[in-house]
Amino acid sequence: MPNLSQLLTSKSSAEYRRVFELCRDISTELDSVDGVYVVGGIVRDLILGRTPRDIDLSVVGDAKALSQKLAVRIGAGSPDESQFLTFKIDTCEIFSNVSSIDVVTARSEIYSESAALPDVSVSSIDEDLIRRDFTVNAMATSLTGTDWGTLVDPENGFGDVMRKRIKVLHDASFVDDPTRIFRAVRYAVRLGFTLDARTNKLISKSLPNIDRLSGTRIRNEFALILGEPNRVEMLKMAEEIGLLAAISPSLRVGTKSLQVLSEQSNSLSLELSDLLAITTFGLNEDEAKQVVNRFDAPDAWGESIIGNAQLAKHVAVLDQPKL
Repeated sequence: MPNLSQLLTSKSSAEYRRVFELCRDISTELDSVDGVYVVGGIVRDLILGRTPRDIDLSVVGDAKALSQKLAVRIGAGSPDESQFLTFKIDTCEIFSNVSSIDVVTARSEIYSESAALPDVSVSSIDEDLIRRDFTVNAMATSLTGTDWGTLVDPENGFGDVMRKRIKVLHDASFVDDPTRIFRAVRYAVRLGFTLDARTNKLISKSLPNIDRLSGTRIRNEFALILGEPNRVEMLKMAEEIGLLAAISPSLRVGTKSLQVLSEQSNSLSLELSDLLAITTFGLNEDEAKQVVNRFDAPDAWGESIIGNAQLAKHVAVLDQPKL
């Protein structure tokens, strides 16, 4: 396996290096920790030379103890613990480019049914990686002792990064968690990658499972797409693969909407309500209501989507030549 120690030291910002080095030091102090790894998107982005986002760590052993010590060393508050053996350290007030550090216990997952939340159990780093969504996100780099920088890559994610392709890990991935279809779109467009043929086929077969997702989960995923700088390309791709229609048969994004969104692509001041109104421009009132119902939308979403359609009934008067 390649060794990425140079990327950890020379290609990372001072803030990232500080966290990596603290993890190395803390792991030697805790007998209950057998290994600590930086995992997922940050490894992928370091390989690509992209600026990583927040830091994700996977711990073989006592993740809680490591997260507590790490929080103290960087001057953060106590980590927030979840039911899934994860610990989040809020670093908004400490680092300029890292809003949080997620520390997870290396674990395996079992889904009792499609779209259900997983049952988790403690496991190895390899098991922790192969439970993830795509090969390019299923890599880890060791932050401990003599293994410092060693790449753990059970699914050849490094090769798929080099080939610039998004490849799903297993055939049931989109059945277990249909939100991964949204993520496939976001990663492909954000990274300039393509979906491999098998992943495309599995998405097509799994689109009916979108119906199993709650309105809240769909709403959150849709909001993430609208919050991306490349939202126009993502919406186009989502429509091409049938994802928008899978959310609701009434949901579509017209040419005019895409044009306006494209013209506003450099604007950072657009609120979500504005983006929703632009995206759903062209839906009639019945279609807008169906979309709002599928999103199980709060009032603010309903006002943006249905209000848009109601307004359209009245503005036609402004097209009168005599005016």
